Amino acid sequence: MSNARSVPATPEAALALGRQLVEAGNTDTVYRDLYLRRAYEAVSSCLSAEEYRGLKRRQTDCEQLLRQNRLALQEQDWLKVKELSGRIEALRQAIEAKRSEVEFGDTLYRAAHTVPFDPFSPGYEIVLTQEGQNPVDIRADVITTLKALEQQDAPHAAFYGARRAYFEKLDIAAVRGTEAEAIRDPGQIEREALFAMESGAVGRLQELADEMLKLKGVGPKGPTPGDGAATLQARHRCPVDLGAPFPADAAKRARPLGMAAATLPGPRADVGPIVDFMYQHAYNPTFHDEVTQMEGSVRLEEVIHERQLPTGLAGALQEFVELFMRHPYINSGGARYLPPICQETLLYEDFPEDAEPPATSELLAALHLPRRRGLSRIEIEQALLRYGPDVIRERLGLDPIEFRMICIPLDLYSRIGQDRNWGQQEQWTHFDGYQVMRELNVRALVGGDVRYGGLVDLVSISPDDQRDGVVARLAVVRRARLVARWK
Repeated sequence: MSNARSVPATPEAALALGRQLVEAGNTDTVYRDLYLRRAYEAVSSCLSAEEYRGLKRRQTDCEQLLRQNRLALQEQDWLKVKELSGRIEALRQAIEAKRSEVEFGDTLYRAAHTVPFDPFSPGYEIVLTQEGQNPVDIRADVITTLKALEQQDAPHAAFYGARRAYFEKLDIAAVRGTEAEAIRDPGQIEREALFAMESGAVGRLQELADEMLKLKGVGPKGPTPGDGAATLQARHRCPVDLGAPFPADAAKRARPLGMAAATLPGPRADVGPIVDFMYQHAYNPTFHDEVTQMEGSVRLEEVIHERQLPTGLAGALQEFVELFMRHPYINSGGARYLPPICQETLLYEDFPEDAEPPATSELLAALHLPRRRGLSRIEIEQALLRYGPDVIRERLGLDPIEFRMICIPLDLYSRIGQDRNWGQQEQWTHFDGYQVMRELNVRALVGGDVRYGGLVDLVSISPDDQRDGVVARLAVVRRARLVARWK
């Protein structure tokens, strides 16, 4: 978005615009932080963060007065009952008059407490099914919202128009067409059919029966990738050059913030087919049990053996690929986290791990973060939502539409850390993204503890966990790395 910070003329118009922005961000999740930032600006004159907190305090005060009134009633202190009842009624009227503002504030100012799923990430149709949603309808709704934003928020119309064009080109029909057929196997269909049976989704069970009949005669390894697989790979392959150098002065501007630039090389040529295997099979995520995980591992072993990779590389690569095949992770943009294994340029905090990490820094101060250790993921994400775009634009001279500040992702931490002796301490590092659990709750990704695998250690903790043994290391990446699907 541009740096224009105009606000609507009336409080009603400001709140209406704010609601549309939140709605767009909950669907266009990779850019959600920018929609929310614009919503903060739009409603700043009628519902600032301070005013919202004041309204919430009124609710707390009302609850406290109710408790006091119950006690006064038990003691038959009727003068106090009368006085407290008057105060409670006045507070209730004031709260009721601002109810819609409070409800909107709960969404806007507590945004970091929620992690919406990108509804168009390949493989996440099961999430939509569980919530009774249809991706075709969702796309139509977000296009309508973006058209309205183009008209109502002129300073940022170009951004809304570009995002609308992206969704208009997104081939939603292909989700259950060529793409699905290219990567499905009978075992996967059977597992989805069992879920449909248990949930009473008879219509979906019929669709799966038709799909199984179409696959009749296919061997236990599933369909052989052909033109359909190539189409699938084109859908997930990032068209943006993630390895392009950053603007010339970005690294210079980053140094006072404690950040350094790095360009990581692309993979070996013989690794490409294995990466494609990961993408093909990971696009059908399920909340696996041990048996189905083993089935995927055996197939991956066969693929790696066929490539005749060196033993050390084969073992590490198999462990890495299995990780993303087995577990449905999402990145901070809400999209399916499947590492873009390619050449990539980034900025990252480069403090060493062979000593106590710096407790504070100029970057942490710019983000209004009071410390490096013991931060919850909610605290970090809230700071990045509120102040990250300003740091990107004003301190680094970069465009927040193209670049985003996040916790360093596992794949980048592992690649950079090989040459910097990271992963040698008994501590965890916050990694970008979340693990999706069986009930569709999310847990924040952390890892890097030498006791549990060092550079390849990956676990998850509660987003509000503030344990002292987890440190924050931030990075600036191209936003395109967070996109799971391009066509």
